[in-house]
Amino acid sequence: MRWILLVSLMLGTVVPAVAQDEAPLRVLLRVAPPFVIEEADGRYTGLSFELWREIADDLDLDYEVRAVGLAEMLEEIAAGRADVGVGATTMTAAREEILDFTHPFLSSGLAIVARTSGGAWAGALKRLFSTEFFRAAGTLASLLLIVGGLVWVFEHRANPQQFETSPRRGLWSSFWFAAVSMTTVGYGDKAPVSVGGRIVTLVWMFTSIIVISFFTAALATALTVESLEAGIRGPEDLHRVTVGALPNTTSFQWLEVRDISPRTFDTPQDGLRALAAGEIEAFVHDAPIVRWLVQSRGADGMTVLPRVVERQDYALVLPSGSPLREDINRVLLHAIRRDRFGAMLREYMGQ
Repeated sequence: MRWILLVSLMLGTVVPAVAQDEAPLRVLLRVAPPFVIEEADGRYTGLSFELWREIADDLDLDYEVRAVGLAEMLEEIAAGRADVGVGATTMTAAREEILDFTHPFLSSGLAIVARTSGGAWAGALKRLFSTEFFRAAGTLASLLLIVGGLVWVFEHRANPQQFETSPRRGLWSSFWFAAVSMTTVGYGDKAPVSVGGRIVTLVWMFTSIIVISFFTAALATALTVESLEAGIRGPEDLHRVTVGALPNTTSFQWLEVRDISPRTFDTPQDGLRALAAGEIEAFVHDAPIVRWLVQSRGADGMTVLPRVVERQDYALVLPSGSPLREDINRVLLHAIRRDRFGAMLREYMGQ
């Protein structure tokens, strides 16, 4: 009787374990090209998915996949309701507290995407022919006309040879005299002789020093601002522009640590569309993802800065204490050293 009870207890513990092993693994996919790409026919490809499929084949694992968002993936795996997470998931200390990671299969970082500019000369020319420039030039011309008009009032009778009595010709001569005096060229072809004309000229000589300095400074500032707005060279430039990022991502946290409050978007594609439309000046996200998207869009007036910031290691996600971790790590380390993985890197990440 005891022997029968012992066999029953043994069977009671073995049968559920076998049933669990035979059930397909619940694999959650986060679609994030080029790590996981959803094709038009519903199939999945991409670097992470191809790597997982190779691992599953080597371990003879049966699995079923379901595409979810990043937050749902982490939540489901941390709660033990899924077995593996495949996507563009970076290893962080906060995530490690609630789940496990495999060994990393790729190291990269965050990248900054900015709008392309036509270069310093193109930006300067664009600003030079802007409304602000013509408004400033018009203000200066009006001031020269007023000063020249005052000089003509005193000079057209006292000095008709140089400042003609005809209002049309006389005002042009006076305008020329005011401009020459302001720029200190001093051709000497015209000089006031009346007391009133000399007083106006003397005041204008000193005033023009301030006017020309102000006009030069305003023009230089305008051209400098245009150059700054057109050129984002690195993270140090992000404080002065509007930046976009995805919420609850490492890029969002990286920006917050630097006291930069980004505008949030649901997907990287949304962020890049806003960048192309001029709604933001920069977008920060995982370097492999934004490079893939920018290349697939044919650049579209955007460029990915070559400098990668904040190193990130990408890995597969597992529940804490997963019994699959050791086996997956062993196969993964072999897989990333094969020629096939190098070919996959070139295919999905470029040269």
